[in-house]
This record gives sequence, structure tokens and C-alpha cells, in this order.
Amino acid sequence: MNSALNLANNNLSDGLRIYDLLGNTLADNYLVKVDRTSMANSIEVRSPFLDYRLAEFAQKIPVNKKVTFTKNKILMREIITDLVPNSILNRNKMGFTPPIDKWIYSYVNDEKLNKYLNYIEDINLDLYTFYKGIINKINKLYMDDFYIIKLVIFGEWYERWILSEITN
Repeated sequence: MNSALNLANNNLSDGLRIYDLLGNTLADNYLVKVDRTSMANSIEVRSPFLDYRLAEFAQKIPVNKKVTFTKNKILMREIITDLVPNSILNRNKMGFTPPIDKWIYSYVNDEKLNKYLNYIEDINLDLYTFYKGIINKINKLYMDDFYIIKLVIFGEWYERWILSEITN
């Protein structure tokens, strides 16, 4: 925290922001996730914008050039004003929600769901009854998709780690 305060010229709010960015957000979230994902797929990933000189320079930019209470990325928006249409430049943040329910339903069929359901029946009768009710509904609701996804994940895990151990 002391080094973050030094970078922020003893400004507490800037020091906390720097500490969170350098000590938590990057190290414990983004970099770890990118590193694990890339290593799992045998890909070497470089982080060119993490050069210490660039990071030090970015910390010297006044906060009011970065964010206000109503706007973020102020300097970046100023730089790309002539390159990007206003509709993109001024739009709100947009999330990305992967279509997991479509992926799951393209993977499973009623036979697989019933097989997974039978695994649960051997373990917990109440949970089996709950899931049986969800699977038997004709019109599936969004929350039902959530439970179906959990059932598929459980079924795949059970086959891989429990049944494979029993047969070996």
C-alpha cells in the first residue's frame, strides 16, 4: 500500500485505486485467468500493455482525464473521436452473455437427461423428485434452464469421476 500511496503522491483515493488495480484486479483476476486459460490450451500469451514504463506513465495521467462520476475512459474517447462513429463512442457498456442454454440443449437429449437423473436418484431422492419435475415440464422457463445446466454438469462429472472409478 505504501508504494501505491507514493505513486499517488499520498492522495488516498488515488492510492487505493492504484493498489486495487495493481495489487488485486490485475494480479488476482485478469492475469491469472488469462494465464490459466492460455496454458490449458498450449498458447503463449504476452501482455504488451503491462510494460512497467507504460503503467508508470498511465499512473501520472490526472484522474479527471480518466474518469468522472458520469463518464469513464475520457482520454481514450478523446483520442479516438475522429476514428469511431459517435453511436459507438458514446454507447453504454455492453455485456456478453454466452448462449449456454442453447449449447447445453444441442448437447443433451431426453435420454441423457434421464440417465443423469438416475444418478441423482441413487444419491438423493428429494433432489431426484425436484429435477424430475423440472424435466417433465412442457414449457421450460429460464430458471429451469439453470437447473438443467446444473444437471448436465453433474451428470458429466459423475460419469467421469465416479463411474469411471467404479469400472476401473
